[in-house]
Amino acid sequence: MNRWARWWVIALLGSIPVVVSVVHGLMGGAILLQDRAVFGLQVADAATGSFPSLGQYSWHGWSHLGSLLFYIFVPFHWLAGGASWGLFVGAGAHSCALLVLIAWLAFRLRGLWGTATAVALLLASWMSVGGIASADVWTPFLAIPLFVLFVTAAWGVTERDRPSMWLMCMSAALLVQVHVGYLPIVGLIGLTALGTFWWTGGNQRAMARPILSSLLLFLPLAFNPRDSAANFVHLWRFFSHSDTPTIGFSRGLRVVAFEMSPEASWLQGPSSEGIVGEARNGSWGWFAGVVIILLLCTIWVFRSPAESPRRKFGSSVPIMWAGLVAMVIGVAQVRGYLIPYVVLWRAVIVMLIVAWIVGVILANTSMVRQPRITAGAMGLFVLNLIGAILPTTEVSIVMPAAVRVREAIAQAVVFQENSPSADEGAILFRLGDGGLVGLYPALLYDFEQRGITGGIPADVERVFGDRVLDPVDASSVWMVCDTGWAFSLLSSASGATIVSVITPFTPEEEAKVVELQTLLAHELRTIGHLEAVTSLDSPLVAISLSELDINHDAAQELATLNQRASTPGDRFGIVAFASSDVPDIWWPLEVF
Repeated sequence: MNRWARWWVIALLGSIPVVVSVVHGLMGGAILLQDRAVFGLQVADAATGSFPSLGQYSWHGWSHLGSLLFYIFVPFHWLAGGASWGLFVGAGAHSCALLVLIAWLAFRLRGLWGTATAVALLLASWMSVGGIASADVWTPFLAIPLFVLFVTAAWGVTERDRPSMWLMCMSAALLVQVHVGYLPIVGLIGLTALGTFWWTGGNQRAMARPILSSLLLFLPLAFNPRDSAANFVHLWRFFSHSDTPTIGFSRGLRVVAFEMSPEASWLQGPSSEGIVGEARNGSWGWFAGVVIILLLCTIWVFRSPAESPRRKFGSSVPIMWAGLVAMVIGVAQVRGYLIPYVVLWRAVIVMLIVAWIVGVILANTSMVRQPRITAGAMGLFVLNLIGAILPTTEVSIVMPAAVRVREAIAQAVVFQENSPSADEGAILFRLGDGGLVGLYPALLYDFEQRGITGGIPADVERVFGDRVLDPVDASSVWMVCDTGWAFSLLSSASGATIVSVITPFTPEEEAKVVELQTLLAHELRTIGHLEAVTSLDSPLVAISLSELDINHDAAQELATLNQRASTPGDRFGIVAFASSDVPDIWWPLEVF
């Protein structure tokens, strides 16, 4: 077989989990909810001429730095006629294209074993988060192959490989648009690679052209200069004046150490906390061990003879240390609650360092042993290939909340079709709470694709795009509730009509839950404890309210019922009102 054709075989085999993920996602109904539905709305805006200039909105009050990724997915939106399956296909194509680039670049740098190792690293990254990450339009997942390409290209830049320079700059520009959290990581590693390139005699023009060209990827910011400028101000204020403290270096080191332990996600798959729970800590000893080994390998490289193959690793030493430092700083600077999906790049950097250490140790092997190294890399590739395929074939990857959201939307469609006012005007969709299920963006996306006229209030335009509807033009107002307690308060209000409801209770039990939650909510309002309203869905509600002057018998009865609806997504729904009958929202409400 032609030596150049071999890396294609590895790339094609590595694409199998992506194809399986796409097929499984489509068989699961191609359901978009939460941030994925918001992403779909932004792609639809880009496809229909609204020209978004900013990236996806963050609940911290700012948007990510660019919208180029939305435009990349526009052809797939057109291909599917706006249907959600186009985004799944687009995510799969995105992953496959980057996988091919990674395989090709690694082959340029280290031959066949380099390709096998680099693709295995990407597969392990997908395996570390589980499910169908390679075909998921959630931006933290879309960034994974981009970051693997970036670090592979950064390694190539230190060895003065020109295609690596272009790929590093372009992937860096796209990464910081996908998620602003990549800015310090990409900045430190990228600048270190550029510095190494220049220090070893690289041509300055070879750096200038890719860097200047990568700036063109930020041109969408010019579509709305005022919003873009305001967003930079919001970003600056958050990171320089926020009252929310960072987690600090002590906690950051322990979180990094977890990915260096035998329990690391890239070795064991997602932890029991998943990627939305609190990130797990590891032992300081694992971090210290990796640092010591990296230091010994660094000394070994620079003390090797100039003609030694091991000495070739000297040019990449700076980016290994830069990656280690960037990883610690990046994790330590996270503000507030450390959610694992914010720092998915940890596993990639740790695997890169491990691969470099192994490469240094095996660098001086003879030509007789070289095939064994390639065989070992291929074995690693096959293991990760199997590990990446197996999670994508599990039925459980279709989240129960997604299935329930689809059911709620189906009920809403039937309600709309049978509504006497269906042809009289548009629907104004409003948030009834700040829940986590993601029904609101999923409903917006689905109704828009069905051609059902609707809009949103002006105060959420920045999140959901150019869909503002003046309340005076609305024929009805639909209050979308991700939580059971908000649904209870709205469905019991005067003039309420239930559009859809997802509940584990019988009609009699549902009526009782509504009665109890409404009673307790109004009592909490009376005594001035609105913050406690959010506990009304909890099985521990009786304990939470035990110190307050409320009806404790009602709280105990509600706690018993809540045992059957204890997690987000167990109970939620949509309530419709005439435009003139919408009740005041007096309970805590946060924008999605």
